[in-house]
Amino acid sequence: YLLINVFVLVIYSEAEAYAQDSILKKEISLPDQFSRKVNGKSERINARLVSQSDRYLARMASEERTLYRKLLRTDSAAAVKIFGDAQAQYSALQQKMQNVSGKPKSLKAKYIPHLDSLQTALKFLQTAETVNSNVGNTPLIEETLSNLAVLQVKFDETEEIKKFLSYRSEYLQQQLQGYGFTKNITKIKRQVYYYQVQVEEYKRAFDDASVLERKALELLKKTDLFKEFFRKHSQYAALFNLAESSEGRSNSVAEFASLQTREGVDQQLLNRFGSSPDLQQMTGNTVDGSSSPFNQLKDRLTRLASGGNEKEMPDFKPNNQKTKSFKNRLEVGANLQTVKSTKFFPSTTDLALSVGYKLNDKSIVGLGGSYKMGWGKNASNISISHQGIGVRSFMDMKIKGGFWLSGGAEMNYRSQFSNFEILDDYTPWQKSALIGLSKKYRVSKKIKGNAQLLYDVLHKQQVPRTQAVLFRVGYSF
Repeated sequence: YLLINVFVLVIYSEAEAYAQDSILKKEISLPDQFSRKVNGKSERINARLVSQSDRYLARMASEERTLYRKLLRTDSAAAVKIFGDAQAQYSALQQKMQNVSGKPKSLKAKYIPHLDSLQTALKFLQTAETVNSNVGNTPLIEETLSNLAVLQVKFDETEEIKKFLSYRSEYLQQQLQGYGFTKNITKIKRQVYYYQVQVEEYKRAFDDASVLERKALELLKKTDLFKEFFRKHSQYAALFNLAESSEGRSNSVAEFASLQTREGVDQQLLNRFGSSPDLQQMTGNTVDGSSSPFNQLKDRLTRLASGGNEKEMPDFKPNNQKTKSFKNRLEVGANLQTVKSTKFFPSTTDLALSVGYKLNDKSIVGLGGSYKMGWGKNASNISISHQGIGVRSFMDMKIKGGFWLSGGAEMNYRSQFSNFEILDDYTPWQKSALIGLSKKYRVSKKIKGNAQLLYDVLHKQQVPRTQAVLFRVGYSF
């Protein structure tokens, strides 16, 4: 046999169970690691969903209070009619989001492929644990499943919040026409848009599987026991009635490995239901609870087929960085420059590191530092020395394509020093004010290259005078 992962629990015979037991003892910690990883991830996303939902609802409620007070001065009857119990509705949504518990209703649950995969995998491990005491930690798995169930409900609640915010935005725009509140309405529409984007950002963060998650799911998908379990107990199985379908049963199981992605679900919808008219005819047979209203089922499958993207197109220029976390808005850069003393041996090497913060898609500000290291005379006389050090600030603004306008201020100590205490005296430090162009290009999926041509406005004031034009090459991550 190939090495069978800890998750695989073969129950066909006593001999196979004994053989697998020896493997499980060697890798006993893997199920627990998997559970802890998923549990921690779900708790983080849960907390962020509650925090951001509360934040955006509070902002919307505040904007409506401002509009109410303004309208009250000119038309009190209209103010009472338009705003009514809106504040109570906002408070109710906040309370509901903070006190989520229980299981989602099958019809209302928004299908999230990766969440379904994790839940089904943990349920399988939980079932397997009762058969083999060496596998898993039942309380930990139960806690993780509970957190995932709450996460599912919270994602569903965000859909309700999105609908409510969209409704309020459109309602207020219609009712307040002619009152001169255009700026306030635009502000409200921005909040609605950014909340929708923020929720999608958290979904993408959850779908970004860790190495351990991918390994666990890939290994489980290779086993017939898990395929059979998935066919009976997953949310995907309920969506397509895999457990009750006799026709094409083997195909449904065999194709499982490629179904737990958005693209896979889209393709399965097309394969199973065909074009839109066929989809409408067959909608009633695709989800548990087919006695529910036809339109709800049709809308749910239509959203699923379109990838669940329900964001309204904004009538303003959105800042795509606004909803990203602080960490994801950072851009780390580095550059390296060597000056040769001989044909092969370097005399000095300049090292620089920088951290930029993306204000928006076209502006980056940041700080950095540089260090000049000396190597000595030649390969036979290597002597590491401190030849200089510097600090810098910068700002890049996108012009067009890969070209950026770059500027910054620097302070450099360009003399050799033996200890860092001497740097406390700022007199010998040279100041630079740089401006120029940068060309940024993609090296790989995660690495960008950049070439800079900069002019030092203060080069004539420096003693000794330094070069006016600088050329730098670097990389950012």
